[in-house]
Amino acid sequence: MKDQRIINVFMKRLWILTLFVALPMCLLAQQKTEYNRKGDEAMKRLDYSDARMWYEEGVVQCDPYSIEQLTSIWLANQRMRPSMHSLMNKCRACLELMANNEDTTAISQLIIYYTEGIGTSKNETLAQSWQDRLETLRKPVEPVFYPSANPIKPDTPQRTDEVLYWLCLLHRSTLWLDSGRGEISFGLVPAF
Repeated sequence: MKDQRIINVFMKRLWILTLFVALPMCLLAQQKTEYNRKGDEAMKRLDYSDARMWYEEGVVQCDPYSIEQLTSIWLANQRMRPSMHSLMNKCRACLELMANNEDTTAISQLIIYYTEGIGTSKNETLAQSWQDRLETLRKPVEPVFYPSANPIKPDTPQRTDEVLYWLCLLHRSTLWLDSGRGEISFGLVPAF
């Protein structure tokens, strides 16, 4: 009876924990994408002011999608640019943070920011610097080959017993020599 009561108390506490901790976290996760959804709806209506307001919530969290959408608003609508300067400066700061973590998409956007003067003055030198960094990151990595201690030359034939020895190692078998018949076999060593 006492064990049942302990289990009931534990279950009640687990439900309370779920309701007050896990549920709000799920709702917060839903809310994170809510600003992008509402921003997209405003973009469909061509209401750039409303879209800017919704995407601005994403910039607080350095959301790449929000930053991309705000960049497209900046590039498409010149009359909104004066009101977006400080916001685009925040976007640039987020992009630099992501770019320093080798995010190639963020680096590509930073190149546009410095080339077009978004959130900062135009700076071809910084744009070129980021372009060089992007090319370095996109360059395939050369494989490094380490020479083995006993290199096998392709033109040197291997002896049959060496090949059998290596096969046995690969298959975790035992190599044994039947001296009576002069044969090399692998498998379990027979009991003589």
